[in-house]
Amino acid sequence: MLRHILILTIFLPVCNVGQSQITFNYGPEIGLAFSQLPRFKSSTTIGLHDKVRRTTLPLPGPLVGFNGQLTAKNHFQFSIGIQYQMTGVFYHYHRDGTDINHNAKYISDEWENQTYHKLCIPLTAGFTFRIYKVHRLLSNYKKCTH
Repeated sequence: MLRHILILTIFLPVCNVGQSQITFNYGPEIGLAFSQLPRFKSSTTIGLHDKVRRTTLPLPGPLVGFNGQLTAKNHFQFSIGIQYQMTGVFYHYHRDGTDINHNAKYISDEWENQTYHKLCIPLTAGFTFRIYKVHRLLSNYKKCTH
Protein backbone atom coordinates (compact mmCIF):
# COMPACT_ATOMS: atom_id res chain seq x y z
CA MET A 1 0.00 0.00 0.00
CA LEU A 2 2.81 2.37 0.88
CA ARG A 3 4.48 1.49 -2.40
CA HIS A 4 1.35 2.53 -4.40
CA ILE A 5 1.14 5.87 -2.57
CA LEU A 6 4.82 6.52 -3.30
CA ILE A 7 4.34 5.76 -7.02
CA LEU A 8 1.24 8.01 -7.20
CA THR A 9 3.13 10.81 -5.43
CA ILE A 10 5.97 10.61 -7.97
CA PHE A 11 3.79 10.42 -11.11
CA LEU A 12 1.01 12.83 -10.05
CA PRO A 13 2.98 16.03 -10.91
CA VAL A 14 4.04 14.52 -14.26
CA CYS A 15 0.42 13.73 -15.14
CA ASN A 16 -0.63 17.24 -14.13
CA VAL A 17 1.97 18.81 -16.45
CA GLY A 18 0.97 16.41 -19.22
CA GLN A 19 -2.60 17.70 -19.15
CA SER A 20 -1.64 21.33 -19.77
CA GLN A 21 -3.72 23.20 -22.28
CA ILE A 22 -1.99 23.92 -25.60
CA THR A 23 -3.67 25.88 -28.38
CA PHE A 24 -2.38 26.65 -31.87
CA ASN A 25 -3.80 29.46 -34.02
CA TYR A 26 -2.73 30.45 -37.50
CA GLY A 27 -3.84 32.82 -40.20
CA PRO A 28 -2.94 35.46 -42.76
CA GLU A 29 -1.53 38.91 -42.01
CA ILE A 30 -2.21 42.10 -43.96
CA GLY A 31 -0.87 45.48 -42.98
CA LEU A 32 1.12 48.60 -43.77
CA ALA A 33 4.92 48.71 -43.36
CA PHE A 34 7.05 51.79 -42.64
CA SER A 35 10.84 51.75 -42.81
CA GLN A 36 11.56 54.60 -40.36
CA LEU A 37 10.21 57.78 -38.81
CA PRO A 38 10.39 61.14 -40.64
CA ARG A 39 13.63 63.10 -40.10
CA PHE A 40 14.34 66.77 -40.76
CA LYS A 41 17.78 68.37 -40.42
CA SER A 42 18.96 71.87 -41.25
CA SER A 43 22.51 73.19 -41.01
CA THR A 44 24.69 76.10 -42.09
CA THR A 45 28.24 75.57 -43.35
CA ILE A 46 30.65 77.87 -41.51
CA GLY A 47 32.69 80.13 -43.78
CA LEU A 48 30.67 79.38 -46.92
CA HIS A 49 27.26 80.56 -45.63
CA ASP A 50 25.58 77.59 -47.28
CA LYS A 51 22.24 76.55 -45.88
CA VAL A 52 21.50 72.85 -46.16
CA ARG A 53 18.17 71.15 -45.47
CA ARG A 54 17.81 67.34 -45.50
CA THR A 55 14.43 65.63 -45.34
CA THR A 56 13.85 61.89 -45.06
CA LEU A 57 10.27 60.61 -45.23
CA PRO A 58 9.13 56.99 -45.07
CA LEU A 59 7.30 55.51 -48.04
CA PRO A 60 4.60 53.15 -46.76
CA GLY A 61 4.16 49.81 -48.46
CA PRO A 62 2.10 46.64 -48.18
CA LEU A 63 2.79 43.86 -45.68
CA VAL A 64 1.42 40.40 -46.51
CA GLY A 65 2.18 37.24 -44.57
CA PHE A 66 1.18 34.14 -42.68
CA ASN A 67 1.59 33.66 -38.91
CA GLY A 68 1.20 30.77 -36.45
CA GLN A 69 0.88 31.18 -32.68
CA LEU A 70 1.27 28.50 -29.99
CA THR A 71 -0.07 29.15 -26.48
CA ALA A 72 0.85 26.79 -23.63
CA LYS A 73 -0.64 26.79 -20.12
CA ASN A 74 -2.59 29.99 -21.00
CA HIS A 75 0.52 32.10 -20.28
CA PHE A 76 3.42 31.18 -22.57
CA GLN A 77 3.20 32.24 -26.21
CA PHE A 78 5.42 31.42 -29.15
CA SER A 79 4.84 32.54 -32.72
CA ILE A 80 6.58 32.32 -36.06
CA GLY A 81 5.62 33.63 -39.45
CA ILE A 82 6.73 34.71 -42.86
CA GLN A 83 6.09 38.19 -44.29
CA TYR A 84 6.68 40.03 -47.54
CA GLN A 85 7.21 43.77 -47.04
CA MET A 86 7.73 46.57 -49.50
CA THR A 87 9.08 49.70 -47.80
CA GLY A 88 11.07 52.69 -48.83
CA VAL A 89 12.46 56.14 -48.20
CA PHE A 90 11.94 59.49 -49.91
CA TYR A 91 15.07 61.64 -49.53
CA HIS A 92 15.28 65.36 -50.37
CA TYR A 93 18.49 67.43 -50.17
CA HIS A 94 18.24 71.23 -50.65
CA ARG A 95 21.22 73.59 -50.56
CA ASP A 96 21.33 77.38 -50.93
CA GLY A 97 24.91 78.50 -51.38
CA THR A 98 27.23 81.24 -52.48
CA ASP A 99 30.11 80.87 -54.95
CA ILE A 100 32.68 83.31 -53.61
CA ASN A 101 34.99 83.02 -56.65
CA HIS A 102 32.30 84.11 -59.14
CA ASN A 103 30.17 86.20 -56.75
CA ALA A 104 27.07 84.15 -57.54
CA LYS A 105 24.37 82.30 -55.65
CA TYR A 106 23.23 78.80 -56.48
CA ILE A 107 20.52 76.38 -55.45
CA SER A 108 20.99 72.62 -55.46
CA ASP A 109 18.10 70.14 -55.11
CA GLU A 110 18.30 66.36 -55.06
CA TRP A 111 15.37 63.95 -54.79
CA GLU A 112 15.73 60.23 -54.35
CA ASN A 113 13.17 57.45 -53.91
CA GLN A 114 14.47 54.15 -52.54
CA THR A 115 12.22 51.08 -52.49
CA TYR A 116 13.09 47.89 -50.60
CA HIS A 117 11.52 44.44 -51.02
CA LYS A 118 12.00 42.35 -47.88
CA LEU A 119 11.22 38.81 -46.81
CA CYS A 120 10.89 38.67 -43.02
CA ILE A 121 10.66 35.79 -40.57
CA PRO A 122 9.34 37.18 -37.27
CA LEU A 123 9.91 35.04 -34.16
CA THR A 124 8.19 35.90 -30.88
CA ALA A 125 8.36 34.35 -27.42
CA GLY A 126 6.32 35.89 -24.63
CA PHE A 127 4.40 35.60 -21.40
CA THR A 128 0.81 36.78 -21.02
CA PHE A 129 -0.59 37.96 -17.73
CA ARG A 130 -3.86 39.45 -16.62
CA ILE A 131 -4.35 42.94 -15.20
CA TYR A 132 -7.96 43.39 -14.17
CA LYS A 133 -9.92 42.14 -17.21
CA VAL A 134 -7.26 42.88 -19.84
CA HIS A 135 -4.56 40.43 -20.99
CA ARG A 136 -1.05 41.85 -21.54
CA LEU A 137 1.87 40.29 -23.40
CA LEU A 138 5.56 40.56 -22.54
CA SER A 139 7.58 39.29 -25.47
CA ASN A 140 10.94 39.24 -27.14
CA TYR A 141 10.53 40.04 -30.85
CA LYS A 142 13.20 39.20 -33.41
CA LYS A 143 12.96 39.87 -37.11
CA CYS A 144 15.35 38.71 -39.82
CA THR A 145 15.23 40.71 -43.05
CA HIS A 146 17.00 40.19 -46.33
